[in-house]
Amino acid sequence: MIKKTKILIVEDEGIIAESIRITVESLGYEVVGVADNALDAIDIANNNTIDLAILDINIQGEKNGIWLADTIFKDKAFIFLTAYGDDKTIQQAIQTKPSGYLLKPFKKEDISIAIQIALINFTSNKTAKSSLNNQHPETSSINLLRKKESVFIKQKRAFIKLVIKDILFIESDKNYLKIQTEKEVFIIRNTLKDISENLPNYFVQVHRSFIVNINHIDKIHTLNLKVGTFTIPLSSSYKKELLRLIEIIS
Repeated sequence: MIKKTKILIVEDEGIIAESIRITVESLGYEVVGVADNALDAIDIANNNTIDLAILDINIQGEKNGIWLADTIFKDKAFIFLTAYGDDKTIQQAIQTKPSGYLLKPFKKEDISIAIQIALINFTSNKTAKSSLNNQHPETSSINLLRKKESVFIKQKRAFIKLVIKDILFIESDKNYLKIQTEKEVFIIRNTLKDISENLPNYFVQVHRSFIVNINHIDKIHTLNLKVGTFTIPLSSSYKKELLRLIEIIS
């Protein structure tokens, strides 16, 4: 199942908070909550999955947005939102390593760009940290599949979360790949060879043009296999590896 990117908004000016919520949802994202103070934000964060937080630096209460970011959003993507662009505020914000920064007043396009850049920055930084010792000099967005539960794929003007285990199969078409899930399909520019080296071990190549998730295989025939409602060709040269990975009771 393809899940929308889940966003928390922390803003103590009601009109601005509502404007951000409407804009974010119109861009194709899901708003999991709106808070006007740090304690309510923590409560929402503790009870929801959050992919990105938009944090106003100067919110009501003893704790501001910078404290909130440093306390519960160290391992999540977050954008600072503020009307103040003075050096002191910016320096304090930089110390928390935000994924983005947005100054008031803003337009819809500003929010859209800020969210996209924040998701890319956060994912790229997280991947770089986990693979510093093994990463090749050349990088590819498809490398994000390795050891991750999900990745973000750009679709129109939004980034959509793709849960890796929900992928049924991946089909190659020259320099493009079709990533098929139960309900949706995504087209990305890459090769089957590149992606095969970075997938979890429950994916296996069954044909020169197909990689399948073995957890979604329903039937295996001599020349093809069934994955849900899809029929996937099965080459004899790949069949042995497929049978090795699956459990067969005879």
